[in-house]
Amino acid sequence: MLRPTQRTAFIATVLSQMHCPYRWGAKGERDGVTHQRLFDCSGLVTWALREVCGPDWRGSHNTDRLWADCVRVSHAEEPKPGDLVLYHSKTDPTDPEHVMVYLGDGLVVG
Repeated sequence: MLRPTQRTAFIATVLSQMHCPYRWGAKGERDGVTHQRLFDCSGLVTWALREVCGPDWRGSHNTDRLWADCVRVSHAEEPKPGDLVLYHSKTDPTDPEHVMVYLGDGLVVG
């Protein structure tokens, strides 16, 4: 669970990487030619969490692991900025395919 100051830092860290190239399976390593960081959706989330407060989940976490390891918010609760939003497949609601970060006011990024 992130403290309020960590949530703010987490969101700022995620937003600081908005124009980095997408590469499936990438967890923040740098491209050998452009030297830009590379991310997929779970890679961005786990990299940003590591930058803000650890632990280093980059080697072990994808959307399936985030789905299993993170505390769920009940449907009655409003999401807070910094909460993760996991989207599942149309055919299997227990199989997440994408993770984003809630920014507030109905906006997500990732």
